[in-house]
Amino acid sequence: MSHDSIHSDGDAFMDHSTDNKGGDSMSTSSPDSELQYPTEDVPMEPQPTQAQALVTRVYPPPVPSCSMPQHDTLRNDLRLSRDDVSALEHDLEGFRVTLRARDAEIAELRDYKNRADAHMRWMDRELDDARADTREVRERAELHAQHAQRVEGSLRESLRESESALAKAKKLLGARTEELTVAQAFMVTADKFSVADVSRLVEQLNDDAYQCAVMVSDAVLAQREALAGRDPQEDTKEERKYVKEARELVVLVWGEDVVGRYEADIKKDGDTFLFETVVQSALVMRMKDIMQRMYLGKLEGVNKVLVNLWEGIKKTHENSIAKNWFSMMHTQLKGQRVENEDTLRRLVSLTCTAGYRIRDDGSPGSDLPVRLQEKLEEMTQKALKIKEMAAEGVLSAEIEVFAPKSRRSFDPERMEDAFAFEARGSSTVVRDANGKEKEKGENKTPIVVSTGLGVQCCLKGRSEVVLKCKVLLQSALETPEKDGVAAMPGIEPPD
Repeated sequence: MSHDSIHSDGDAFMDHSTDNKGGDSMSTSSPDSELQYPTEDVPMEPQPTQAQALVTRVYPPPVPSCSMPQHDTLRNDLRLSRDDVSALEHDLEGFRVTLRARDAEIAELRDYKNRADAHMRWMDRELDDARADTREVRERAELHAQHAQRVEGSLRESLRESESALAKAKKLLGARTEELTVAQAFMVTADKFSVADVSRLVEQLNDDAYQCAVMVSDAVLAQREALAGRDPQEDTKEERKYVKEARELVVLVWGEDVVGRYEADIKKDGDTFLFETVVQSALVMRMKDIMQRMYLGKLEGVNKVLVNLWEGIKKTHENSIAKNWFSMMHTQLKGQRVENEDTLRRLVSLTCTAGYRIRDDGSPGSDLPVRLQEKLEEMTQKALKIKEMAAEGVLSAEIEVFAPKSRRSFDPERMEDAFAFEARGSSTVVRDANGKEKEKGENKTPIVVSTGLGVQCCLKGRSEVVLKCKVLLQSALETPEKDGVAAMPGIEPPD
């Protein structure tokens, strides 16, 4: 074998060893003292066949021979190759450490992944369960919602019916409340005042009438005394005309017999007894008229309509309802203005027939018309107060103020002889020829005038006199005669 062929073979071997640096290890750990390379023309040993024995000895190929320089070169190359192999093995060990660390990380990640997968599977199961529960809850909620809608519809219908029934009930309640209020307004029987309170004020009003009559009588006598000796012919034409008209007016009311009697008494000895009773009668009858009339205006037809209406209500309704109606009616009518011009004119006419003359010269009694007007207004206000108390303050009973007219028969159950204890003697007791007193018989005694108001109370169809009216009887004016008593001229007995 030539040197060039050996060199080329050595280069090929080095190239082969360099190319196998990435392998696991060298095919041989240490070469023999002398390397022998097979030549190209060396035939390969035949491979044993199955028929050959397993213990057949195999002979290596012959190692080619080389020169010393080549051998050194090969050794040097081999040493370098070993260094490279060591470096490669060191790198390989680092790669293995890195690979083991990577494998540990991969294993840890796989374990984490497995746990994550298990957790995800558990979460999926929980999610499936939750979805199933949610579906079940949703289905139940839908069922409940449908049921709630049905119930709501039913409740709304019931609510509408209830609201309709409530509205009807409220309307009915309002109507019944209004009816009850109206009924209570007519059924209230609580009294603010008693019948005794009304009776006491009526007695005070009677006293005022008496005091006013005395005031008028004193003024008349004072003027007559001041004008004593004066000839009546000295009166002016207007005064004589006024006196004439006044006397006609007075006679029309009380009659010629009464007027002539008190004129004669005053002219004879200044006796004003009958005159005072007539003045009292004028005041008393006016106060009675104020308290009895429902309408105080001058339209008499209006008062008649109201009185007829009141009488009809009393007949068709029980006392409490009728009395409450009367109270409400009085409340609406009590604001009327009371006109006393006719009464004042009548009183002044009485004074003129008694000899009084209207003067404004400051003479005694000249201020009588003004004082009389003030007194009449004061008594009117008291009468209105009594009327209000009887109408609005006493609802349990009907209270009536009464005073009989002239020439009525004396009724001891309702009337009282106002002068039974006067010096003139009782109107119902007479004296015989020996001067002894005895009761008058069953003969009906006529009254001359009423001098005081009476009060009667009607409760549940039963009438009771609470205060008897005061009257002047004809017998009080009779004069004693030898054969008995003589009646007052001009006074006829009652029918």
